[in-house]
Amino acid sequence: MKVFLVGFVSGILSFCCSLAIASPSVGDIAIYVHTDTSQGTPKSDLLQVQLTDYNQNTDVFHMEIVIADLDGSNGWGGDEDIAGSKLLSDTYLRNLLESCASQGGTLAETTVPAGTFQTCEMPVNNDSGVGNVWYGIVPFGIVKSDLTLSGVETTLQLKELGWGK
Repeated sequence: MKVFLVGFVSGILSFCCSLAIASPSVGDIAIYVHTDTSQGTPKSDLLQVQLTDYNQNTDVFHMEIVIADLDGSNGWGGDEDIAGSKLLSDTYLRNLLESCASQGGTLAETTVPAGTFQTCEMPVNNDSGVGNVWYGIVPFGIVKSDLTLSGVETTLQLKELGWGK
C-alpha cells in the first residue's frame, strides 16, 4: 500500500499540475491526514510531502514523501525528482480560483484540519482516479481530495502546511 500511495501522490501532483508554470520553493511542506479502504475498512495515517532540493539548471525539485501512523510513529519514506513544471505555482492557483466555474469547478470554502481555505472543487476522472480535488493557495495546491482508484477510496485532508524560501 505504501508504494501505491507514493505513486498516487506523484500521479495526483502530475495530473493537477500539468498546466502550471512552476514557482514552488525548497522547504514547501504539506502534511495530510490520509484515509483509505485498501484493507476493507477505513485506515488513516499521515502523509508528508516536502520539497528538499532544487536544481536550477534542470528545473527539477527533489520531493520527499513520508507516511506514518497518526501519532507520527512507524514512518516510511520515499523520494523522487519532479519537474518544476509539474508543480502548481501561486499564480496558477490564483487564476484557477478566479476562473473556477469556467474551468468546470465549483468555488467553495473548504474546512480541513489545517483551517478554512478558499478552494476550487474540481471533478477528476482519469488515471489518478475518479472523484473530486479541492485546490487552494497552499503548498502543492491540494487542500482536500476524495478519489477512488482501482476500487480503493482515498481521502486527503490538509493537516499542516509550511512555505519554503
